[in-house]
This record gives sequence, structure tokens and C-alpha cells, in this order.
Amino acid sequence: MGIQRIEAGDIDDGNGSPEEEEYVWSLQNYGFVTFDKQESIRDSDTDWAEIGRSIIANLSDDLRIFIFRDHQELIVTKQLQDTNEHKEWRIDPELEVLKKVPVATSRIQVRMVQLLYGGLMKKEKSDDVISVRQILIPCDDSPLKKLKCIVYEPKGKEGEVLPTVLLLHGGAFVFPALPYHYRLARYVVKHTGCRVFMPEYDLAPDSKPPVQHNEAFHIYSYLLNDADSQLIDPSRIAIMGDSAGGTLCAALCLRLKKEGISLPSGQLLLYPSLDARFNSSSMKLYTDVPVCNAKAVDAYRKLCKSRFVEVPKEYSSPVEAESLAGVPPTYVETAEYDCL
Repeated sequence: MGIQRIEAGDIDDGNGSPEEEEYVWSLQNYGFVTFDKQESIRDSDTDWAEIGRSIIANLSDDLRIFIFRDHQELIVTKQLQDTNEHKEWRIDPELEVLKKVPVATSRIQVRMVQLLYGGLMKKEKSDDVISVRQILIPCDDSPLKKLKCIVYEPKGKEGEVLPTVLLLHGGAFVFPALPYHYRLARYVVKHTGCRVFMPEYDLAPDSKPPVQHNEAFHIYSYLLNDADSQLIDPSRIAIMGDSAGGTLCAALCLRLKKEGISLPSGQLLLYPSLDARFNSSSMKLYTDVPVCNAKAVDAYRKLCKSRFVEVPKEYSSPVEAESLAGVPPTYVETAEYDCL
């Protein structure tokens, strides 16, 4: 797998003493991806390429650059350890490969995932069934005062008023939309005939909550107020989101209800995070399951925590709202080993 073993004494740590023996993964030689001058990441098998990118991002506990007289080396290091504490989780065979993907929790790991996946939106193209375009949505809460948003619509119906879905992607407020989210958006268009808007909201740790909540509010308000220009039927807007995106949806409905703004016709929440007290039995039990677990959630909470701004309780923990009366019809889906 491109593992390079460096013996004690081979590398000086800058203080005149050699570092201890360690194992090093080289990005260039890692088994899942290759790099060249024309294309930064390529692979013949798309699914494995995605998993490979995730593994590379998650392996990096430390990023080091070694500068020699005649060359430079960029090295990602990782201590070898067995992360399969629980062998009894019976994962569906179709998802078994996800057990091999370490969970990114450190600040540098999060940064690498942001870099690896942050540019996916601009790579989305139209096909024979779905038309794809990008728009900019004005938003005073964003540092750039605008947010990118990708729009999917059925091919041949680009000029028609259509029912609309606002899709707020998940990722613990720290990760950008992943390939899964783009496939999900296309799936919704193909099977419902709706027009789907999926915005690229700002991420922690640079932008901490409630920035994302305020941006979601402005995006929904824009779709509502500019319904004519965006060919939207304002009476047929639904919202959906997974994980942190589900949190945003639930909090958005509570805020709209409180401010007397027209609510969406319904909301679809996929394994949403709705209780910020984090003392449920599932949080105590699922500490090491693949992809997302209680330990990771605790790490993301620290990355999202602001020392200066307090997030309203109904934003971070919608189930603690004084009342849920009056929210639109809601579908909630959970996973079997779901810490959230």
C-alpha cells in the first residue's frame, strides 16, 4: 500500500535528535489513487476511488514536508493500530467496505477532506435525463456575501414551474457535500420530477454555527421571495437533509414558524442530529461504528463550538424546543447503528 518504513535515526526532528521509528504512507504510492500533471486524482473504478480518497483524508494524523538538498517529500503519517474494537457489528454486505474507512476527526483530517471534496460542485454536468446549472444566492451571513448553489431539474422542463426540493447536505457542519449527496440530488429529480436546489453553505471550523442556520434561512427565503424568477411554485417547496443537514431543516422549520414565514410543505430528515444533549442510549452504545460514531460526534462538536456566540437551543437541539406543534409533515429515517 505504499508504506515506507523509516528507521530510527533516519530523520532529524529539528532539535538535533532523531525521531523514533515510524511508518509512513506516501500519497503518491497509495494503492487506491494515482497522481499526474493532468489530473490530480483518477481511478478506473469510481466507487473505489471515492473510498480511496476518504481513506487518504482520514489516515492523516500528521502532515509533514521533508526538504532535502535534491528533492522534497510530502508525507502523511499514521500510527498502525487496530480500530476494530467491536467485531460484532453485523454490517450489511453492501456496506461492508465502509468499515475500512477510518473516521476523520482531527482538524487536519477535516481540512484534507474539505480540500479533496470541496470542488465537486463545479464538476457536476448535465446528462440525458437531468439538466444541471449553478447559481449564486445573496447571503449577508456568508463571509463572501453569496453562496454557490447547484440546481438539478428534469431535462426538457427547464422553463417550467416545478415543485421544488431544498436539499441541505450533511457532514457535521465541517464536511462539504460528498459524492453521495450529488447522487441523492439526481435520484430525487429522476424519481419525483422536482427541481432540486443544493447550496454550498460555509463550513466549520472557519464558520461556526449558527452561521449555517442563518444561511439556510436566507437560502429558503430567497427561494420563497424569488419564486417567479426561479420558476418555483411557493406552495410546493419541500426541504430535506441528512445528519447535520437534517438538523438545519428541523431548526429552519422552527424558526419559520416563530417568525410567521410560510413553511415548507414537508420535511424529510435522514438520520438527523436533533438532540444536542448527547446522552441518549445510542450515543453511549455506538462509539466505534463505521462512518459516524459517538466519538466522532464529540470531536465535531468541539470543532464547531464557538467561544463567542451561543447557538440557540432550538437550532442545535430541535427536540428541546418549547413546542413542535405546527411544524410541517415530517419523515424521519434512522440507521440501525445510528449514534445520532
